[in-house]
Amino acid sequence: MAIVHKGEATLFWESVACFIKGSICLVAGTLLFDLIDLVLLAGIIGLEARFIIYILAIIASLKVMGYYIGRGKTFFQGFMGEFKVLQEFRKLSKEYHLFVGVRIHERMESDLVVVGPSGVFLVEIKNYVGTIEGTASDRHWILRKGRHYTKRLDNPLRQQKRNTFIVSQYLRQEGCPVRVESCTLFPNVNTIWRDRIPERCYRFTGTLVDNIREQRKKKELPKETIQRAVEALDKCVYGEPPMTEEEFEAKVNCSPSRGQ
Repeated sequence: MAIVHKGEATLFWESVACFIKGSICLVAGTLLFDLIDLVLLAGIIGLEARFIIYILAIIASLKVMGYYIGRGKTFFQGFMGEFKVLQEFRKLSKEYHLFVGVRIHERMESDLVVVGPSGVFLVEIKNYVGTIEGTASDRHWILRKGRHYTKRLDNPLRQQKRNTFIVSQYLRQEGCPVRVESCTLFPNVNTIWRDRIPERCYRFTGTLVDNIREQRKKKELPKETIQRAVEALDKCVYGEPPMTEEEFEAKVNCSPSRGQ
């Protein structure tokens, strides 16, 4: 079984925060009704005004509460999707290391980094539900659900390319100049592609895991390189708070990598 190195469960805590905010909106709405009653008893407003304020308060409370509950549900679904994916990756042998929630700097976070004899793989997990329209070269994708829901998404493959470069530069700086492979996973069974799924994108977690195993037959990463990569990524998961983007860029540009 693969060794898991876990960072902060960002999606889980974001979902909890949204659910708490939604509950606060409900409590605030109740307190507002009590305040309206006190104002009415004081004779400041009449019955008609009270009724209108009640309606407006109910609408506002439900709208804000629904917004936070909806966001919390989305974050939680994303967390559960990542959890299920991780369980599949754990089936890799103990020679592999799984780094969850890697943050090289404040504006970069990777869902999963796999390090092992097959190499280093950066895996982005997208738990989209609906029909996706777009190609690898498009700046934006379109997500459609049903007849009326349409959302424009930033192409995650562009973000993944940037993150792969950042991880590669970080490992090189830490004395581990190794190639980082980029993979994007769409594990939700309700994800449909209108056109052909782009290269390096996967619909099934098991397929991606099998592909990583197969890479070992082509070229095996030395144990010393694996250990160096594990030590470097451990700093991002368990070490100091992430650098700012400016600090990272300055460090990469000004400091020669170890091992050169």
